[in-house]
Amino acid sequence: MRWNMLNKINVPEIILGLTSKDIDVRKKSLKHLDGEIIRTHVLDGYGSENDQIDQKHLQLLLLVVPMLIELLKYDYVEDKHMILALLDGTICHYEYSLRFHETQPWRIDIAKEIVRLVAQGMPIYESQTDSLSSRDQVESIKTSLSEFDWL
Repeated sequence: MRWNMLNKINVPEIILGLTSKDIDVRKKSLKHLDGEIIRTHVLDGYGSENDQIDQKHLQLLLLVVPMLIELLKYDYVEDKHMILALLDGTICHYEYSLRFHETQPWRIDIAKEIVRLVAQGMPIYESQTDSLSSRDQVESIKTSLSEFDWL
């Protein structure tokens, strides 16, 4: 996999940043993931003029979501509630975008795959409810997933 296929960010470095002991590094990594990979305008029909670039971006997102879920398994990863919030934000963003914006069929297919990936992580999320903020995020993910019953 060519991680730099979008010539934007160093994805492995950012994912690794989520495991840092330094909270500023973790927050910076979350901000990059949220702003440059997760909440893009690719799925909502306002992406680039080039479908090929949009499809590469979404392929990258399909790789990042399982990595975020995997990080939740490790005790040394701190601020798991922030990773849970990022996963919840991912499905909320695409649910809203697909419900209220006309879009191409391939975008809908990829959104469904993203939702499926997030849903598969539910047993892992439920094992991470050691703090109130994590429990709240797990409940929020459950609610967000239920919003996709129309797809």
